Amino acid sequence: MSKVKYQLHFYSMYDHTGICRNLENMAAQGWMLEKTGTFCWKYRKCEPKKIHFAINYFPKASEFASEPTEEQKIMFEYCDQAGWKHISTVAQMQIFCNEQENPIPLETDAATQVEIISKAMKSSFLPAQFLLFVIGVLQLGMALSRFLNHPISALSESMNLFTSLCWSGVILLTGTEFVNYFTWLRKARKAAEEEGRFVKTKSFPKLQIAAVVIVFGGMLFSVLASANVVSITSVIFTLIFVPVLFGGVNLMKRFLKSRKVSTGVTRTVTFITSFVISFSMIFIGVGVVMNVVRNIMEKQSGVENYEYRGMTWEVYHDELPLIIEDFMAVDYDEYSYKFEANETFLVAEYEATQRPKMDALEHPDLYYRIVKVKVPIFYEMCKTEMLEEVERWRYASGYVEAEYRDQYRTVDSKIWQADAAYREYRGDEPQNRFLICWGNKLVEIAFDTFEDGITDEIISVVAEKLKDF
Repeated sequence: MSKVKYQLHFYSMYDHTGICRNLENMAAQGWMLEKTGTFCWKYRKCEPKKIHFAINYFPKASEFASEPTEEQKIMFEYCDQAGWKHISTVAQMQIFCNEQENPIPLETDAATQVEIISKAMKSSFLPAQFLLFVIGVLQLGMALSRFLNHPISALSESMNLFTSLCWSGVILLTGTEFVNYFTWLRKARKAAEEEGRFVKTKSFPKLQIAAVVIVFGGMLFSVLASANVVSITSVIFTLIFVPVLFGGVNLMKRFLKSRKVSTGVTRTVTFITSFVISFSMIFIGVGVVMNVVRNIMEKQSGVENYEYRGMTWEVYHDELPLIIEDFMAVDYDEYSYKFEANETFLVAEYEATQRPKMDALEHPDLYYRIVKVKVPIFYEMCKTEMLEEVERWRYASGYVEAEYRDQYRTVDSKIWQADAAYREYRGDEPQNRFLICWGNKLVEIAFDTFEDGITDEIISVVAEKLKDF
């Protein structure tokens, strides 16, 4: 049986009531706290016994200090004389234990205790929580903006949903921490002033555990549900980035503290280390991971390379639901067939391209995009995006006057066997790009290089192949 046990720490820093209760329960089960960490606390096997724990907050303490200040040392001596043994320090939080049956409390004045906790929280806990909250709001705001402007990609890419879920969890957790802390602080100050009584603290460890489960569950879902190399790479990067960042920063901090480096220098070097690791991972690590994953995905897809005029080009051999061969006779070996898919339980987006090789550019090409809206409330948003997308870049850029911009206009849908059909117009000139609506399915298809135009026969083939895809 192992003599060492590790426990994830899910208690708020100010919740000394919950932390002490947990430590006392662990000691009663035969596990004594040995070392505290950022996320994980270490326990060592001992004889089960009743041990009292207490936490004292020292606002001037710093997690970057190599050793306790003189004031802390004096406090430790005072506590030791009263039977309270110092076990560990976590930033401004000092943890003590006492095996006496009825030990003298470390702090007897409720008002003083409340204000000490308040000062300690202002120096570390609250700024960090506020920063996370602001970042979460900004990230979720960006996700919301993307959803409103580009709902198809926002709803069809699992990574978008995963990151939105994660930042929502961050906002929920930090917001709950703020509300809970300030609610307790208000009640505690009132009780201390009017009754001389200390109000017990409370945090929500189960909520934090649930958030961690959701995050890692979302990561797993993203990997399993996404066929997009970027999404997979993003998840892999996150799994690598977090432990590397925290591990590297903690190692540097421990090294500097072991060398008795001053608090200010340790703090500065630690922050610099976090930035260096972050940017290194972003600009170097991500590129490496993406290339590895891309190579794996390409091999699985049967991608081939060929040389043309000193450059390397890719040829795909994916299976497409509709190909040029359905309309006319062409040479398969002169084409690349590429099929890309992004799909969630909300929206699925498929893109198909059949392009001639660089030495056969005189041949026609084919492009179409299929969007399946699985949740009806998002249908009109996705349809509007596709209708407006064709004119957006030209109109916004100011290259042409508004009346001459590209736009979709309604055409006869019966020939398409569709609920609605649209054709692209450039001014008053019809183009060979169409948007077809079949039930919950939106299909955009382009025949830009079809020299003989779009015949009823071609339209019939498209309807046959894509209507029920």
